[in-house]
Formats: sequence, structure tokens, C-alpha cells
Amino acid sequence: MTNDSRRFPRYSILAMVRLDYGKEAGVEASTLNYSQNGLLCRTKEPLARGTKLSVLLDVDGSGWKLAVDAVCVREVGLDDGSYEVGLEILEIASEAHQKLLDFFSKKAGEKN
Repeated sequence: MTNDSRRFPRYSILAMVRLDYGKEAGVEASTLNYSQNGLLCRTKEPLARGTKLSVLLDVDGSGWKLAVDAVCVREVGLDDGSYEVGLEILEIASEAHQKLLDFFSKKAGEKN
């Protein structure tokens, strides 16, 4: 867990997600960390700040089941040609939010 001057603590978790934002096929991304209100992901494609999208998670191994609406608030190109994108989670139903937190908690447990 990292906790600098942010509102919520951040947890370093690696998980694969899909970002859907109007492209025919979504963009695969790997999470670098998450917090209660956002995700930091690495992608192979740039994502413009302000882009609204759905983050799709395979919460139980049976396919993309949980969709969380988000907006890109940060995009940085890296030396290896990939991009780090910061995503702020938009309003989310409490049940879906709990599933999201459970998903990342499970991933954290797999890491240990």
C-alpha cells in the first residue's frame, strides 16, 4: 500500500482489465494500483484526458462481468512506448463498488 497526500490509500495490484471507450474492440490494460476512487493502468495505446470509458473486470474468471464507469484524468507516455493512464471512477452503485473492492482484495491475496 502506498499512501502519500491522497484522499484514499493506494494498493499495488496487478490485474488485467479491458477499457471500452467507443473502439470496436476494447483496449487491454494492466492495473498498477487502485484506490477507492481510481485506478492507475498501463496500456499499449494512448488515452486522452477527459475520455469517458468503462473498465471491465473479470471478477470470477468467467468473462468480463463488472463494468465500472471512469474518466481518464492522466496519461503519460513511457520510454518503452506504453502509457500510464490514471482513471477516476465515476459514480458507482454500492453493490458494484463492493464487487470492485472484493476483486482487488482477492488479487492482493493471490499476490501474498
